[in-house]
Amino acid sequence: MGQVVISYFKTAVMDKPDSTTIFDQKGSDQRSASHYRPDIDGLRAVAVLSIFAFHLGLGIFPGGFVGVDIFFVLSGYLVGGQVLAKVRNKTFSITNFYVARLRRIIPALAFFLIIATIVALVVLLPRDLVDYSNSLVAAALFVSNHYFLATSGYFETASELKPLLHLWSLAVEEQFYLMLPLLLYALRAITARTVVVAICAIGFASLVCGQYLLASHPDATFYILPTRFWEFVVGIAAVEFAIPAAKSRWVREALSACGAMLVAGSILAYNSKMPFPAASALVPCVGTAFILAAGNGAQTFVSRVLAIRPLVAIGLVSYSLYLWHWLVIVTFKQHALVSELDNISRIAIVVFAFTMAYISWRFIERPWRDPSVSGRTIFAETTTVGVLALITGLVLGAANGLPARFNSDSVRLARYADDYGTNDMRRGKCYLSSNTSPTFDRLTCLSTTDRKANVLLLGDSHGAHLWSGLQSEFPTINFLQATASGCKPVAVEKAAGEARCTALMRYIFDDYLLRTKVDGVVLAARWKNSDATNVAYTLERLRKLKIPVVLSGPIVEYKASLPRILALAVQRKDPAIIKQGRQAGIAKLDKQYAALAAANNVPYMSPYRTLCPDGRCRVVNAEGTPLQFDYGHLTREGSRVVARGFPLTYVTDAKN
Repeated sequence: MGQVVISYFKTAVMDKPDSTTIFDQKGSDQRSASHYRPDIDGLRAVAVLSIFAFHLGLGIFPGGFVGVDIFFVLSGYLVGGQVLAKVRNKTFSITNFYVARLRRIIPALAFFLIIATIVALVVLLPRDLVDYSNSLVAAALFVSNHYFLATSGYFETASELKPLLHLWSLAVEEQFYLMLPLLLYALRAITARTVVVAICAIGFASLVCGQYLLASHPDATFYILPTRFWEFVVGIAAVEFAIPAAKSRWVREALSACGAMLVAGSILAYNSKMPFPAASALVPCVGTAFILAAGNGAQTFVSRVLAIRPLVAIGLVSYSLYLWHWLVIVTFKQHALVSELDNISRIAIVVFAFTMAYISWRFIERPWRDPSVSGRTIFAETTTVGVLALITGLVLGAANGLPARFNSDSVRLARYADDYGTNDMRRGKCYLSSNTSPTFDRLTCLSTTDRKANVLLLGDSHGAHLWSGLQSEFPTINFLQATASGCKPVAVEKAAGEARCTALMRYIFDDYLLRTKVDGVVLAARWKNSDATNVAYTLERLRKLKIPVVLSGPIVEYKASLPRILALAVQRKDPAIIKQGRQAGIAKLDKQYAALAAANNVPYMSPYRTLCPDGRCRVVNAEGTPLQFDYGHLTREGSRVVARGFPLTYVTDAKN
């Protein structure tokens, strides 16, 4: 391993890239500057390392996901800027442009997909292999972003089980490369300077569109090119409106320092719960543009820092590192059945990912950039790779994930993973998840009746998964339902959560319960320690309204999907995997909320103690059906088991 690292630094750093080479950094044509800029490789290193750190779960870089936005700006600066320059000089060739993109993107991607498919065949359960095969087809067609948008959501296959999830950003870049020449062709009748203004106007419209859609369609805003296009335009603007070399050095220094602070601030201060991208992405994007513009023609302190050899070395392999880091993380989590990584695991993942990145860069990327490899050969080879990936994906999907690789009981258990029972939550009507319409069906979900007791089930997905069991086990109760994913059922004025959540809870507490008589309320959510104060306040508010309340506590949780844990425990003939896969700390949290209920004199229901009465947890029913379909949500069978323990007889007795 030491020899690999030494060889890497000698090759990548000691030998400075040829300044006349067109494709020397992630396919970026560095002729937008008059000479090779090592600080751009340093920026690429910052981008890929921040993404890597974020995916490793390093809490000190909670905004590491903005590395993708840095890459988009760099692509606009380097590729978009070069295209505009060639169009202006009337030397642009659309054929050469597309061949250049294929030369840079496809070889490393093809090598990665071959290894990823082999890993998938060994590691993934049949259902997951079908999902992988679909994502492989999408990757071959460069529409991964649209595929993952279509399959994203609260109960879809867990993201840590999708080896090709990160290719969504590569698809966005490729779509930009495909669209830019066509856009320029459409604008060919106007002057070159006007073309830049037109593109900037389209970019501004893209930003406004993204901001408008962010609240109602956050997933689409994240994944699709029309709401990301403006980020590439920021890079183009950094080329077209860069500060001339004759300007004051101190202006450059101030601009680059400001840019560095914006980039670093977003990496350190942003988090995955904030609305993103749209206006929030302006900070890292503008910061990147400032650094690029300030260093265009002369060095600054920031550019010299970014040009240090270790960062340049990482920047040179940034494309391959981006490809490999996620697969290594996914494979480790699949094998170890964990959702979070310890430090030893992180170190091993980093070493292996960098090793694979170096191999890919040294033996795949560099040889294919050799000008002796003709454009005709590039086109033929990349077309062949794309067709083979397409066929492989279609065959694996048609084969239903090759279930013969596992024994029949493992395959049966795995079928319950991820979304089994979600229809019983009444998703899209009474349960609002992140990928459903924000419209809540009040008529279906909140209509009371005089013939039965009316009990309102209020909460997040951990409330919604109780509905089928409650309505089945208590036929004399009319269960109303108001639930939304990630939404704590608390009556505080500034509750955290997306608009679909907070608006629903405000309506319930500030309107519905004030004018509608209900016979009881069940509060259920994926509670945390920090929720206790808000829950106590909510219980007090409901007491003043003279509404009986049952507080439902936390449920046993697992480090991975329970059906997957069960399937692999059977496959590996190791029952200890089940206990090892259980999350710690739930019993303590359950006691905290039991004490909270007692202090507020309300009945308490413990899903945790129902499933784990003596420290040993029940995982299947009498028919062998798993009681939970992911890390903690109940199947319909599990919902019935838990519902039987609810203290709701006082409601029916009062009604009768």
